[in-house]
Parts: sequence; C-alpha cells; structure tokens
Amino acid sequence: MPAKEVFETVLNIDVDAATLCVCLGSFEGDNEAPTLAMLNMTQDLTNRFKEIVKQIIGKLQDEIAQNDLQLREYDAGYKPDSHEIEWVESAEMQEIVDSLGLIPDPVVNAPMFTAQDDFVAGLHFYVIVVEIDDEERALFFRKYDPRKELSRSKWFAALFSDGQYDRITEPTFLFDDEIDCFARDGYMFSRRKHDFQQIFGFFEKLREKAHACLAMIGERVPIAGFPEFAESCESHLTKLAKLNNIAAKPYLATVTMKDLKRTIKKFNLGVKVVRENGVEKLQYDAADRWVILKLLDDDYLGSVMTKLQYEVNSKRQV
Repeated sequence: MPAKEVFETVLNIDVDAATLCVCLGSFEGDNEAPTLAMLNMTQDLTNRFKEIVKQIIGKLQDEIAQNDLQLREYDAGYKPDSHEIEWVESAEMQEIVDSLGLIPDPVVNAPMFTAQDDFVAGLHFYVIVVEIDDEERALFFRKYDPRKELSRSKWFAALFSDGQYDRITEPTFLFDDEIDCFARDGYMFSRRKHDFQQIFGFFEKLREKAHACLAMIGERVPIAGFPEFAESCESHLTKLAKLNNIAAKPYLATVTMKDLKRTIKKFNLGVKVVRENGVEKLQYDAADRWVILKLLDDDYLGSVMTKLQYEVNSKRQV
C-alpha cells in the first residue's frame, strides 16, 4: 500500500473504539536497543492519551482539508517546512525496524513499568499504542527527557493533600499533547524531524558512518588540512548530517576541481585553492569550518526568476 493510503488509514482510526496503552522506552546503561515497559494506567489517564491522539488526528485532518499539508519521502538532510510530513518505509531504516520489533504484539505482553532507577535514568521516548483490532495497530511516538521526571528534575513539585503541601518523591512523569512521529503498516511519518531522529538514534548512526563518509570524500575531493577538516566534522552533529548527504550524492563521483573552482568563483566563496606536490587542493580554514562542507553539499544556487544567488540550508531535488 502506498504511503499516502497508509497515511489516510491513520486519519480514519476510530480512537474511541480502540484499545490504548502507553509504553516507556529506555536505554539502560550502555544498551544499544531500548527496553520497553508499559504504564499501568487508570481509565481516566487512558482517556487523556486517547484525547491526545484524537487531537493530533483532527489537526492533520483539518490541514488535509485545507490543502495545507504535504507528504514527502524522507530525506535525512532536508529541513521540512511546517506544512510537510516526511514518510519512510520502516524496512529502509534498520534502527526503526529494530525499535518497532521490540514492541510486543499484542502489546499487553510488555512488562509493567516498575520505576527501577536504571530504567528511569535512561528514559528516551514513549509510545502510545493504539490497538485497532487483533491484527492492526498504530504507534504514536514522543521524545522524552529524564528531566521531565519530577523526582529527578532540578525543579521539585509540591502536592497539596490533607491541608498540607508535601514534596513529590515518587517517580512522577510529565506528558504533553505533542507527537513527534507515528507508524502504521510498515511506514513511519515524521512530524518533528529532530525529535524523530533522536528517538531512533539517527545521530548515533551518523557517528558510526562518519569515518567511512570522510574516507570517501577524502578519496574524491583533495583537501589540504584534511585531518583538521575531519576532526571538525566528527565533533558536530549537523556537520555529520552534511557529511552523510555529501557521501550519498551521485555527483561526488564525477565532480572535478574545475567544477569546484567555478562554483567558488561564481559565488565568491572564501575557499583557497592551493597546490601540494603538484596537486590542486581545497584549503581547509579553521576560521570558516563550514564553507567546504557547504560547497560539497551544493548549498549555493542561482535563481532563474530573480537572477540572484543564494546560500540555502536545505533543499530537495525536483
């Protein structure tokens, strides 16, 4: 089923008729995969989470009705506008497959949350599981920060009971009415890209791939001061994302120094070209650590309509 049709099935979920539960996801200690535990909730709290899902679905329905929402295929380096939702097939992103596979089917088989210290300290996300029937379910994910657990926060809460205020010491969690991404039938839909990427370890995967990406760039683009360039990239998440984009671009295999020099000249970029052992190279300058990355990521464009030249922070090929 195409992504658009799956998205429409999410909009048509009868949440009131569905069974709902909430699982907390925690990375305990050095574990690479999350541990999930289900909250034992009252009916009132269950209904509150149902309202959150209904509110999100209602908002999406309104945006669709007003033609204010666009679905786009996921692109790791693209910065979506507020009216865009990116989709990705779970099978294409192993980190998503791994995480979804940890949610028991049916989810009632998940262990109950027992507030163990290691689990609470590693809280990373929670997922609202909407069981539509015996075979169908939708998952709504929200990034979570352990600081929202009141007994661990730098803030402390006072609860009024029996005429007195007392400090809360038991694990007490703060939830809101937002959703970062949701999944159904093998597709994930991202509403808040940064949090979606954090939930599924996107940046950790980038760090793992950084060495290979840098090696590929180093082989195909001569850079004077490459060790310093590499060190700068490996210490910055946004630079790692750009590295990943650059390494995946087909033009990297064919781009020449002539192409690079032409772009440098056209956009008046502060990139020096030097010669080492008879080979022309781009000179890495620590005073402008971004300019070579932006050059290689093709961040400089000219407008056909206005004839003006631009530096862009995100783009999608049309």
